[in-house]
Formats: sequence, C-alpha cells, structure tokens
Amino acid sequence: MRWIPIAAAALLFAAGGPSAADTLSLAHTITVDGEATLYADPDHASMTLGVVTDGDTVSEALRQNNIKMNGVLAAVRALGVKQNELQTSTFSIEPQHPTDKGGQVLYNQISGYEVTNSLTVTVSDLTKVGAIIDAAANAGANTSNNVVFEISNRDELLDKARGAAMRNAKHKADMLANAVGASVGALITVGNTSIRSMEFESAPPPPPPPPPPPAPGTSILPAQLSVTANVTAVFALK
Repeated sequence: MRWIPIAAAALLFAAGGPSAADTLSLAHTITVDGEATLYADPDHASMTLGVVTDGDTVSEALRQNNIKMNGVLAAVRALGVKQNELQTSTFSIEPQHPTDKGGQVLYNQISGYEVTNSLTVTVSDLTKVGAIIDAAANAGANTSNNVVFEISNRDELLDKARGAAMRNAKHKADMLANAVGASVGALITVGNTSIRSMEFESAPPPPPPPPPPPAPGTSILPAQLSVTANVTAVFALK
C-alpha cells in the first residue's frame, strides 16, 4: 500500500515544480544596459524679448507698451528677421497693489497697472542673435528670458542615438559572454528606453543703451547639443 503516496508525491512534484528545461531557459540569458551620446551643431536659435510698462491706468500702461513694442519689432525686422520668425509668447495686464509701512501688500487697493508683452524670435542665422538682443534693448525691450539653440533634425539624431545605444548593449553582452566561454544569441527583449537631450541655454539681460563711445555688442556663443539614449536589452546565451 505504500506505493500510493510515493506515486502521488512524484506526480505532485512533476506538476507543480519548474521543469529542468524552464530553469535552463531562464538561466541562459544576459541582461545589459546600453548608452550612447551624440552631438550636433545647432542650426537655429530662439530668444524671448519683452517690454514691461506700468501706468496709473490700463490705457496708459498699454499705450506705453505698444509704443515700445512697435519700436522693438521695427528694430529686429531691420536686421532681416522675417514675419514668420516672430511670435507673441506672453501678453498680460496685471493690477499693481501698494504696501503698508510693514511691507504687507494691500490687495484691496490698486496703485496702477503693469502690461507685459513678450516676443519670441527664431532665426537660423546664429550670428545675428547678439545683434538682435542689442537692437531690441535699444528700442525699448527691458526683459530677456532666455536664448535657446536647437537643431531641426532632432528626430533623426534621436534615432541614431537609439541605434548606437543598442550596439553598445550588444558589445557589452558579447564581452561578458566571451569572458565565460559563451556566445550571444538572439535578442529577446528591449526595455527602459530613455532619451535625454541637453541644450545650450543662456539668459543674458538686455544691456542698457550704450553711452558714447558705444559699448561692445552682446556676445552669444552657441555650443553643441547632445542627445543621450539608454536601453536595457536581454539576449539569449548559447
């Protein structure tokens, strides 16, 4: 009668435990991370130039702002900036509130109004960036948020970075496999793909109107942009 529980135990083990083939399959893989960074020269730049004015009334603050912004537009257009390279990025009218002797803002009172009008300028001639900032400042612009250099073929650069990251992962897998006398087989999965891009960004304040003799123009120097791709790949071992 003792053969019955022995047979049952053997059947239970065969049904519930992992097979030798499964264990062998899970063990014969290698997981590696791949990374690649590519660089490219920027081919266009964007900058934000703004005019901030205030006045006792909305109409007065707006009138002053319109005069100065029209001057800014005329100045940058005189440098060859086209209409399709200009875009209003911010426009706002905000009430201004006084403060008491303790520095607390009196929100129930209005002392005037502030108008902000910001313009984004995008140009492909990178040598004009400094001159555009100077011309805008001399024409009345009194804010400059940033200058960003970019590339038009970003998607193409990203694809190249992903391919280079996969080749880096395969190289690592080959190196590790060779170290233990194995070789790399087929790709099983790829995951955790990530992309990081770095852009040169500068935020120089617009210079004041230069006194005689004229001060040197604003210097804006573009740098290369970088795109980094990361992948995690699982390969079979053989």
